[in-house]
Amino acid sequence: MNINDPWKKLSAAARRCSRKTDGPVEIPFGLDTRVLARLRDKRPLPAELWLRLAWRLVPVGAAVFLVCWVVLPARAVPETSSPDLVEQLMQEVLSP
Repeated sequence: MNINDPWKKLSAAARRCSRKTDGPVEIPFGLDTRVLARLRDKRPLPAELWLRLAWRLVPVGAAVFLVCWVVLPARAVPETSSPDLVEQLMQEVLSP
């Protein structure tokens, strides 16, 4: 058996300092405030969480947009469209 056990020392000190109360015990200072603060504390809604995350991702999205704009080459747009291409497009769009 270990004589220098800290838990035994702590329990012996607690037994020596036990208080005998003859009336109601006061609650510690500030406990009521903390309890009321916990009761009023509402959890954030999932929409609020998504909104906070979305605002943090706006700079990331802008950076990705700029990198893609700079890195990817611009395609040359044909100056005149051929009638065959327009006809094929109209057939694809209008065919059921």
